[in-house]
Order: sequence, then structure tokens, then C-alpha cells
Amino acid sequence: MATRILPAVGDPDAVRSLTTLLSQLPDAEPVAPVTDSTQLVDTLARLAAESVDELPEVVVVHERIGPVPALELIREVALRFPAVGVVLVTSDPGPGLFQAAMDHGARGLVALPLGYEELASRVQAVAQWSVGVRRHLGGAVDVFTGSGGTVVTVSGAKGGVGATLTAVQLALAAQASGRSTALLDMDLQTGDVASYLDVQFRRSVADLAAITDLSPRVLADAVFRHDSGLALLLAPGEGERGEEITDRAARQIVGALRSRYEVVVVDCGAQLGGAGAAAVESADTAL
Repeated sequence: MATRILPAVGDPDAVRSLTTLLSQLPDAEPVAPVTDSTQLVDTLARLAAESVDELPEVVVVHERIGPVPALELIREVALRFPAVGVVLVTSDPGPGLFQAAMDHGARGLVALPLGYEELASRVQAVAQWSVGVRRHLGGAVDVFTGSGGTVVTVSGAKGGVGATLTAVQLALAAQASGRSTALLDMDLQTGDVASYLDVQFRRSVADLAAITDLSPRVLADAVFRHDSGLALLLAPGEGERGEEITDRAARQIVGALRSRYEVVVVDCGAQLGGAGAAAVESADTAL
């Protein structure tokens, strides 16, 4: 299957260099480049309105794109079009920018001047990631019967590796595909799903810890409905309240969400305690 690649480059010389290399990649299908951030977002929005399947697998963003700075643009693309993988092309591929790019939602970094091998390797890896996301959450699925949804947990080997952003992207991709989706923040000490999605809500998963009968009404009272349609069950604002979530409570909460949503994405963070481990054990897929 051909990989659709959308370059976002403002500089004419950089456009020629990038499009020439992209056209040489195996199984690549470069589309007409866009020259600024507004055109990129508008193009993706138009394609997404037709179908998620119409979106390119990979967007390549040049560091000098404008008027929106490259990192801010990457974050917007990652949140609005989570099934699209973004590669940043930069003259400063150091660890500081690499971490910032990952935090903003990029799936890869390519150094300037461009080299065929590095570009081919990054584009291929990001394309495979995008195809995997669409296959797992955005493809054709059976009609939900209400008997139980799919639970996906996301854990990080250490802090700062992008587990929360990945969980947010997966949840947004599932919701965008038309499946009712809940995002549960089980990073109980330092959960920041709320900050990623810019929401404030007084209720959290800790409010359900001591409730033995999680009725639909009780669960609904603790869930925040995001503008995207996602149902958010957030981590407690006070980290010490995370200790209230026992293994049993975690299993019960995940089970209650599974019974009401087609997809449940759980951000388990980097420090996997008893509650997080219980969520992973309950999952259909653990990342």
C-alpha cells in the first residue's frame, strides 16, 4: 500500500529538495506540498471531513513553517488529527528539541541537510505507526452491542517518553472514527491528561474509589465530556488521593467504563503501581 506523504514547507528551495527525496522513497505517494500552517490545517480538515481514511499517513513539517511555529503546529495536528504521524525536519536535531518535539506530538525527527536513508527510515516508521493506529481504532468494526468495549492501556518506561500524548491521540482517533470512547487517567500521582486537553474538572477517579456499586449515574457524575466527544475520567488533582485507588477499585472502574464505551484508553503513566497493574491486567491491548 502506498504511503501518502504531505510536505509542509514554506521555503521554495526546501520544497524542491524535500519533494525530490520523497518521490524517491519506495511505495511513497507524495501529495502537493502546502506552504504554511494555515493551509496545512485547512487541508487536513477538508480531508478528515470526507473520511479519516482520506488523511495522509505522514505529514513532514519543516522547522521554518509559519505563521504558526513548527512545534505549536505539530501539537495542533497531533490533537486534531491523531491518526496522522508528523515528522519534523530541523537543523537542530539535538536531544532538547527531540524531547520537545515528542512532547508536542511528533513521531520522528529528521536532520538537515536531508539524507535519503534517514528520511526513508523515519517516514517508513511513522507510516507504520499511522497504519497501526487506523487499523486498531479507526477501521471497520462490528456494531457495538453494549456487551463490552475494548480496553487499551498505555504505559511509559520512564517519564517524558510520550505515554500520555500517545494515550490522548489514541482516544481522539477512536472518537473521530465514530466509536464512543473514554480516556481514563490512571497516572494517579502525576496525571496530566487534563492539562493536555486543557480542561478543569473537580471530579476524578478517586471519587469512585470507595463506591461498590458504580451505576451509570454515578459514573456519569465523575466523567467530564470533552468538546471532542471524549469522556474523560481524570486523575486526582492531589497526588496523595491516588492511594485511595485499590487494585479492586481499579478493576471495577475499568469494567464500568468498558460496559458503557466501545473503546476505553487508559494512561497508566511511567510508575506502574497496583492500580495501574490491575488496569493492564484487565486490558485487551497493553502498549
